[in-house]
Amino acid sequence: MLLENLGKFFISRMRPPFFFLLTLLPLFITTFHILGKQREMNDLENRYETTLLKAHHSLEKRHEKERFLARHCASDPYFLDQHIESFHLLQEEVDWLKSCQKHPALPDKRLITERLTHLLEKNKISFIEEEIRTGKGYKETDEKMRKGVEMDESDIKRLLSLVEDLPIGPFAPLSKSPQLIITDFQIRKKSAPLNRETHEVKINLLKREFNP
Repeated sequence: MLLENLGKFFISRMRPPFFFLLTLLPLFITTFHILGKQREMNDLENRYETTLLKAHHSLEKRHEKERFLARHCASDPYFLDQHIESFHLLQEEVDWLKSCQKHPALPDKRLITERLTHLLEKNKISFIEEEIRTGKGYKETDEKMRKGVEMDESDIKRLLSLVEDLPIGPFAPLSKSPQLIITDFQIRKKSAPLNRETHEVKINLLKREFNP
């Protein structure tokens, strides 16, 4: 009873604005509490999403590494010899020259024969193994092209498809290839005999082989 009377006394002495603010105080306290809890929840959600994103990236990288190793492990040690150095370059021009050789209206076939001999016997890709480095689970070899060779656009696409391990035009990469990284690539237009245009190409590679 005494407390009730004291409460009535203080309330009767309060000014209306102060009384109004006092009645709103619990609402302010509750609102700040709710906002604080909401901020904590948002922080937790952000940390959870960040953790999930990192875990996803980590898992994706692991899968990518597994796919890469599955692709290049146990690669063919003679891949360059069998699939790149064995290229038949400028095949379209070779076929054209062979048909010209048989043409009866061309009495002097000396230039044709010289060009054909050059393409079939000398215009071949050949690499020299230079420095070899070994590490845990892999071996690296610097492969340097002995000399530039003449190519047409189709030859270049085919070469890059095998080296980059990507489909380019009608050409597709082959299985059991080592990892091949281009360390130097030079290309320039060249005027060939008999009014033909080709590209002189020289490419150096880093060959990386992985142990299974």
